[in-house]
Amino acid sequence: MDYPLKLQQSWLEDEYTSILSSTPHGKKFTNSVVVKNFVTSLLIKSTPILFVVRFLKITSDLSVVAILSDSKHLIHGIIPYKTCKEFEYKYGKRITFEMSGTLIQLKKADFQFATSQQLQELGMEPSKAVITIQINELSVFQRDQVELSWMAAKHLRFLYEDVVVANEMDCTEEDEVTSS
Repeated sequence: MDYPLKLQQSWLEDEYTSILSSTPHGKKFTNSVVVKNFVTSLLIKSTPILFVVRFLKITSDLSVVAILSDSKHLIHGIIPYKTCKEFEYKYGKRITFEMSGTLIQLKKADFQFATSQQLQELGMEPSKAVITIQINELSVFQRDQVELSWMAAKHLRFLYEDVVVANEMDCTEEDEVTSS
């Protein structure tokens, strides 16, 4: 069920499935970035707009962790400190201030495996392969705050719960990843 937010499409599942099908299963990964700057990719057929469901926490490196959604699925988003700082300079307000319930457009973003530490902070199994979005540049698409009805919200599921993968993937954290 798509919930009725104008101008928002369901694109996360297609991208996620495409990434998982092209990722070798049963391999160890030394770099957590799966697809760097996927927004400029020709694979994406719709405007990458996400609904800010809620902000979860601020991490020790001052990144903001949020739950985001398209019209069908939820995904964890990580907004690095640099991106937060640029947003706050551009819009003159904190990124967490009155942003829940708004639509954002991704300008630059990476799909990446969540690290063991990130998974533990989210209360998840550290061995699970979960892909998140790291948002490196964003803009506000619609400032009007929208509250989802409980009927619409109960149909939203996290991508990693909904998309079935034949084999489990393993991730290691040998290299530190930096976004450009």
